[in-house]
Amino acid sequence: MTTNGVLSVRRRPWVVTASSIGFAVPFVAGTLLSGSDTQGRTAEEAVESFRDGKSLNIVAGYLLVLAGIAFMPLAWAILERVSGGMTSLGDQVARWTAQLFVAMVLVSGMLFASLAAAVSFGAEEDPPVDLIRYVPQVGLVMLLIAAALCAGLFLVLVSRAGQRAAAVPQWFWILGYVAAVAMVAGVVFVPMVLLPIWAISAGVVLRRPAGSSVAFGAAGGADASGVHPGRPKGLSEVATSGYGTIDKISPPKRTEPTAPAG
Repeated sequence: MTTNGVLSVRRRPWVVTASSIGFAVPFVAGTLLSGSDTQGRTAEEAVESFRDGKSLNIVAGYLLVLAGIAFMPLAWAILERVSGGMTSLGDQVARWTAQLFVAMVLVSGMLFASLAAAVSFGAEEDPPVDLIRYVPQVGLVMLLIAAALCAGLFLVLVSRAGQRAAAVPQWFWILGYVAAVAMVAGVVFVPMVLLPIWAISAGVVLRRPAGSSVAFGAAGGADASGVHPGRPKGLSEVATSGYGTIDKISPPKRTEPTAPAG
């Protein structure tokens, strides 16, 4: 089974688990290891700090690239789970924001590692101190502002779709909303920790089967009279599952034939 050309992971739960862990751990470690401590230092001290941290910056670049790659299966799996509550436009926007997030994580990782790799692997001289000061800052801005805002929009779309379709537990879509708001303040890094927490939680949620439901007509809720559009008569009972309300088929009422007047 495929979804928009991507192989379904429903029968491969280990892929989702590996993806969630493979994103969360390298993302946090790579972000913490990146950059050089040049604030308030002289030019000589900044260069010395760069020399001492070359290996860490290269490792940080590798970790962020691995985190970005690992995020894609998780993103596609959660979009598949909540697809019942996602509009066509929302699905496209969610997929594009996920891809933009990954692209920015990859580029920021390369920015962190580029100067160190040029010196360590390319036998280049130490770069000018201005590059040492500002190139890692470009990577941080891209990671903690641009990538964070893309992730926030993705989380809002996924959480709303999961809420509408009752495809995920209530606590999970609430966590998604909270993490999305936190991404606005991702520039201070601490709120960004909620993104790996959400990823680990998504891995747990996706290992469990979604609540079964029977869909009637177009997706959407009930109208003002409490009747879902397109639902046949006699199907108005509602049952409560672990993830919200789901439709339950009730048998039609039988009417006894009346004897002819005689």
